[in-house]
Amino acid sequence: QDRLVLEQDEIALYDAPLWLNDNCIEFWLEHVFFDLLKANPAIVFVPPCTMSIVCHMTAKQVVENVNLLQLASKELVFMPINDNNAGYSSGGSHWSLLVYSRRDHTFRHYDSISGSQNILRAKASAKLMELALDASPDYCLLDESPTMPQQTNQYDCGVYVLLVAELVATCFVHGGTLPSQTDFRTAVTPAKAHELRARAKILAQQSL
Repeated sequence: QDRLVLEQDEIALYDAPLWLNDNCIEFWLEHVFFDLLKANPAIVFVPPCTMSIVCHMTAKQVVENVNLLQLASKELVFMPINDNNAGYSSGGSHWSLLVYSRRDHTFRHYDSISGSQNILRAKASAKLMELALDASPDYCLLDESPTMPQQTNQYDCGVYVLLVAELVATCFVHGGTLPSQTDFRTAVTPAKAHELRARAKILAQQSL
């Protein structure tokens, strides 16, 4: 499968204190999926550009647009959430992560700025994605944000999304469970955010 290749100006976004755009998010999630998880068929990462326009579609339109992802057959579905209100493929100022687990019919929202307005976008996205996911109509949505590590600056929200996505996915693949609070405190830190930026920049440059 063709992998996303970033432009030089996008690669530069991995340098702090810059915000990650849609492509920066997607590039690293592709790395996690193909290189770390070996394209595990139980997991799917919905592209950020797709999630950015979900809230501007009907549930039927969502099904048509994500059909190729075969979401109804996945055990764990990762959906980057952005507060972009324009309906375009890029924009907004804050990232968080919505994860659907088929095992317990639960959406979990992870936000490195607890109390942000992204919880409203997450709830709307869950409702619109329900049909495409073939989710149980009595699903629940848990906001995990108050108990997850919080970013310590104004620009690492996208990096925290990537750290959380990688942690949740690897715990599920290797142990069949979701991360513990200890796992989060160890894997989602300012130092890990700094490290991921450096690793992502090197990987992106090598892919040119």
